[in-house]
Amino acid sequence: METNAKLRALKDAYERCLATGVVRNQGEFAALIDMNKTTLSSAMNGSPKALTDSLVAKAVRVANELDQRINTNETVPIFPFSVRGGASLNDISEGMTDAECERIVTPIRGAELAMEVVGDSMAPAFPAGARVLLKKVPDDSFISWGEVFVLDTVNGQVLKRILPTDDESIWELRSDNPAYPPFRIRTAQVRSVWRVLLRMIQ
Repeated sequence: METNAKLRALKDAYERCLATGVVRNQGEFAALIDMNKTTLSSAMNGSPKALTDSLVAKAVRVANELDQRINTNETVPIFPFSVRGGASLNDISEGMTDAECERIVTPIRGAELAMEVVGDSMAPAFPAGARVLLKKVPDDSFISWGEVFVLDTVNGQVLKRILPTDDESIWELRSDNPAYPPFRIRTAQVRSVWRVLLRMIQ
């Protein structure tokens, strides 16, 4: 695809995301497609180096998904703080009743669960108090390295970027906030992995 065509596709994706109300500016659009703001700004200005096929493809895919899923009036359970200590996300998505678990309206289709972000380790894209809408990743599904997921572990839940290591049985988890160093976890300690479909800032 030529540079001009890629630029038109990227700007069209941005405008469609703006129209949904899910994002309000380029910074929020960058967070939505998990892209560095500076890189996105360069791409939006037509820089061939920044305007990669993968960036455009991801922006278009996200815009298409929002077009299909917006304004659903569906509800999903929000994982309550009162049970976070030892509970599994599977417990919430598969069994808790409305009396036990608050539900919130989701603007997109496909979400199975919501969680509130605690702490600032993933700021600024995921500040404390923001809510993330999640969908469980099948056990045999491919993990997109470097993207943000919620991991349901034997020690609780974490919102991190997942990176591979030399050992397939170990993942490296990274925070966006540089004040928090990366750490490693054995995959055997991960009960399930949940893809972040959308971030909602209250």
